[in-house]
Amino acid sequence: MQTKIKEYLINAEKQRGRTLKISLLGYGLTNRAILEAIISSGISAEISIRTHAEICDTPPCNIEIIFGDKAFDDIYEDILFVSPSVRRELLSIPENTLITSDTDLFLAQRHKNLFLVSGSDGKSTVTTLTSFLLFPTFPTLFTGGNIGTPTILADLRADAHLLELSSFNLRYCTPKGGRALLTNVRPNHLNWHTTLHEYEACKAQLIRSADEAILTLSCPFNMELAKSIDAYALVSMNSTDKELRQRYSVKHTVTVEGGMICRDGAGIMPISSLRRRETHNVENFMSAIALTIGFASNEQITEIGKSFEGLEHRCEHLSFRGVDYVNSSIDTTPDRTRATLEGLDRRVTLLVGGRGKGLSFDPMKDTLIKYADRIVAYGEISKEICEWLDTDPALSKIPHVRFEVFTDALEYADGCVTKGDTLLLSPSATAYGEFTSFAERGRIFKEYLRNKHT
Repeated sequence: MQTKIKEYLINAEKQRGRTLKISLLGYGLTNRAILEAIISSGISAEISIRTHAEICDTPPCNIEIIFGDKAFDDIYEDILFVSPSVRRELLSIPENTLITSDTDLFLAQRHKNLFLVSGSDGKSTVTTLTSFLLFPTFPTLFTGGNIGTPTILADLRADAHLLELSSFNLRYCTPKGGRALLTNVRPNHLNWHTTLHEYEACKAQLIRSADEAILTLSCPFNMELAKSIDAYALVSMNSTDKELRQRYSVKHTVTVEGGMICRDGAGIMPISSLRRRETHNVENFMSAIALTIGFASNEQITEIGKSFEGLEHRCEHLSFRGVDYVNSSIDTTPDRTRATLEGLDRRVTLLVGGRGKGLSFDPMKDTLIKYADRIVAYGEISKEICEWLDTDPALSKIPHVRFEVFTDALEYADGCVTKGDTLLLSPSATAYGEFTSFAERGRIFKEYLRNKHT
């Protein structure tokens, strides 16, 4: 992709007939990698960084830094490399300014053996499992995108590419073909998308543009979408192969029948053999099986299913002084918190909070009543959470308290648990504001506990 960036810049420079003015809007992981690619390209350019957030590292001294609330005002540059979280239509830019990103440039052309994953929940786990299943067939497989490795680092000569795409990516670019999977679509990122319909449309266009479309039938949206397409594969834990073929136009199915995970009605392995057997983990594994049809053998599937322990920061267990501490920092929506609590199936002290997405907490109401011994809220959304709890007679009976700072909340929650208890970090919100990512939040959680208890 570095070569692709260089070609893009050379063509833009020729069109303008002068030294390019380039700006990076946002300075997260992706634009840091793009800056390195621009510098290594050897193109003579005037480069600026525009960001609302503070810059932790120091860019080269010849780069202008435009920082603060008005960082995106008075744009004059020729090319804008925009972070995924920036809404482009809200920018006021000159008529001839080009707006792009590494994902835009990558998806602007067709790629052989292209695998794409999106969805509201589970996409990182599905992407990781898919990479394990594809690797024996495609040794130079590139795995990246929203999962953490910027697409700019992709080797275009790789024999296959596997990308996790967020709704932010899909809002501004449409993939050209490939095999695409949609795990599920539930309300998410409504603090960024203008409407739920816009969010759903971003997800739907991934499926409609795919050469081979795969849907996991775990939500009403996917079930309705499946009626309008000729699906390459459908994934269901509640319907048999025969039932799916009666209801939908589908080439392949991945189902659960008689306690077995089945492909096209034929058993592959029993669910009891999986290392992680929580409902959402079984469904994620089945989705990866569907995405790798024709590329992964039953033997490979069985081996991965027996050994996969889950993602870091997703129901990750640590034990100190007889307490089970569960790091599920990746749970950035109320629906994910609900699924985690149901998967644990035990009473917990729940640590929740961060920066909200404009979502309702109602999906986890009944689950909190069933499983929460106490709730410790922190961060920007803590007041909203506690007010929501106080408005419901049953929820208000759950002891709850709020803090501004994550570590203060963690210290309090840790003081509440004793031997035999469970302390769960399942935030229901993003890490932004106090942290750069859910991964940083999860690392701080683990570091605090290890430093205190070892």
